[in-house]
Amino acid sequence: MPRWQMSRRFVRLGAVVLSIVATTARAGEPPRPDAPGVDLAYLVRKARAWSEIFCGWVALEHKDNDAAIAHFGEAIRLDPRIPSAHIGRARALGRKGDDVAALADCEAALRLDPESAEALHGRGYFLGRRGDLDGALANLNEAIRLDPSSADIIAHRGIVRWKRNQLDRAIADFDEAIRLNPDEPLSFVNRGQLRTRLGKPREGVADFDEAIRLDPQLAVGFAVRAEARLALKEYDRAIADANEALRLDPQLDIYRIRGEAQMKKGEHLKAFNDLDEAVRRDPHDLDCRRYRAYVLVALGESDRAIADLDELVRLAPRDAWAYKERAVVWISRKDWDRAMSDFDEAVRLDPLDAAMRVARGQVEQQRGRLDRAIAEFDEAIRINPRDVTALGNRANLWHQRAEYDRALADAEAIFR
Repeated sequence: MPRWQMSRRFVRLGAVVLSIVATTARAGEPPRPDAPGVDLAYLVRKARAWSEIFCGWVALEHKDNDAAIAHFGEAIRLDPRIPSAHIGRARALGRKGDDVAALADCEAALRLDPESAEALHGRGYFLGRRGDLDGALANLNEAIRLDPSSADIIAHRGIVRWKRNQLDRAIADFDEAIRLNPDEPLSFVNRGQLRTRLGKPREGVADFDEAIRLDPQLAVGFAVRAEARLALKEYDRAIADANEALRLDPQLDIYRIRGEAQMKKGEHLKAFNDLDEAVRRDPHDLDCRRYRAYVLVALGESDRAIADLDELVRLAPRDAWAYKERAVVWISRKDWDRAMSDFDEAVRLDPLDAAMRVARGQVEQQRGRLDRAIAEFDEAIRINPRDVTALGNRANLWHQRAEYDRALADAEAIFR
């Protein structure tokens, strides 16, 4: 039996006494049940309601969301006029993914107390999860006006600003949340993730180190540090962090990160197993399918790689790189016609991709169509005059055709 249930009857008894004392005492006189205006039955109901609220918050602390919902629900039945009962139930409902019901409880709390920073915080948080970023920001701003020292509210505003692409303001919010509460590991996690996404993975790792120091059992801390270490090309350390994250929480979506690190190390079978699991968990994750296709090609399974890339094209029909990736596999099979067909579609979708033109030129070169190959390299250089691969390939073709002056000019352009 959880500890919080063992002490429940004593909590209730204490709550009854405190509630009656607080409600009926007059100018220092002891409470009298027979005093005029005292509704003893109501006082007992109110005391029981507060007892249920207390048990609900302790259940939340123990991550027993169903028990919390039951306790807060009973408190609301006993006395529907206590805002904290609605706020507590909203939190438990949100943990279970029922954002609609959670929002309804936040609204109920605000009807009872329009100046409740906690209820505004809850409403802003759940609006943000539902994609209403403007509404979320307005509620969180008002909550911070009422309670400017709340690190939690400021941190959640940072998340909303991040989603709105207000990155400098998001960093400033995370900085302030950490200043107000330097012992909250999730603020370091949030700031570290944003720093990593901004191309500063080393700073991200420093934040994740601090988060893990504060909470060595924080699985998400290891997961995000694994991603930052992958960006730093520290593949062994990324794999070690991913392993620890999965040990702490086997449900974490960290298989793509570990699979990509293993792929970069050339451990293709291990990478395939992880990427296969990642695709099973999220069939719409385009990166997982793309990396799994790479690994399948390395394992000699080009038919299965093509199947992954077919699905990639189906999921992202307007993304040029999906066709480009499939074209690369056709090239590995020397299926020049299909490769060029995919490159044609890729160029149609993204005509300013110089690398795509270079790849098309290399295919034409393999097919012996040198004039077409030169035309593709010409176009790549027009898009990017300093494209070393295009200049080198064209110089080689000029040399094959004994046009040495042109070959020399391209070679010199490479080193300018």
